[in-house]
Amino acid sequence: MPAFLWRYYLPVFFAFGCLASIYRAALGLYPNARWLQEPGWVWMYPLFSLCAGIVLLILPALLRLRVDYLLRSFLAVALTGIFLLLPLLIARETQLAADAMARNEIADLRESVRLAEARQRQELRKEMRDREQEQGPDRYTSYEGKLPPAQLRLLRQLDERMRDKLKAEAEAYRNALEANPIRGPEEWIRFRTLDELETEIARQRDLYEQTRRFTEFFESFEKRYLEEIEQAALSPAARRVAIAELERVLQSWRRDQAYELRKLDLQALGSALQALDALREGWGSWAFLPREDRLRFRDPSVEQRFRHGIERLQRIQDEVRERTKNSGA
Repeated sequence: MPAFLWRYYLPVFFAFGCLASIYRAALGLYPNARWLQEPGWVWMYPLFSLCAGIVLLILPALLRLRVDYLLRSFLAVALTGIFLLLPLLIARETQLAADAMARNEIADLRESVRLAEARQRQELRKEMRDREQEQGPDRYTSYEGKLPPAQLRLLRQLDERMRDKLKAEAEAYRNALEANPIRGPEEWIRFRTLDELETEIARQRDLYEQTRRFTEFFESFEKRYLEEIEQAALSPAARRVAIAELERVLQSWRRDQAYELRKLDLQALGSALQALDALREGWGSWAFLPREDRLRFRDPSVEQRFRHGIERLQRIQDEVRERTKNSGA
């Protein structure tokens, strides 16, 4: 009997085992087919397929049918393979659809992210140029003869101090843009080493911190200016002039959406960092497939965090484009 089993049944059972192992290994190729990760498909379905193959293998013998053993073995292995292949084919279609959607998302981001830095620099230059044109060399010339010279001098000194602070923050922001050229998602997923990813994260984080500082400066500018007005020895009339000029500057910023655009830039950088941090945390558990132009994740949590960051980045970039288009920027 042992020799009989070795000669006839054990090779077939070995083939069954190989099919089951291939099926289990193939499950990881389709992370977006969530249903395929359920216990019924992971354990019960391959067990059912193996039982069907075994029944087909031994049933003719139990029924005393004269069917060639090699034919029975071939049909049993083929039937088991077909059963195991069917859900994988369905999962493959699901994965292909998900991959196509991911490629479209990344493709939509390419142009937006690639032009983001150029847009930021252009808008920053435009903002500074507009401020200088609106303010002119001396915004208080029209008040000569209406206010005492000493009060006009205090107003000019106050205005110059605030201009210098604005220029210093804008220069620091511009330097951060120049010193931290960042890349887009289509390049992140092609990084070959963890050092490349760490370098990109460091650049994005430096730019995030400088953008946050610049945004906070915008946010607190009115409060800072009012504090300077209160500390200056201004007459009530000169104080009213200073507040009116401050309001004119603030209205210009609201019209150009300068503060709102900086906030969106900050949110975009935060979303990019979320996606990059997910890639760093899951380094080694995902891979870029060049021929298919897609990412393959082994860890669903990493994939979820990465896609959430990418999707949020896309929404913010769309909003920035819409705002700049409507404002004529």
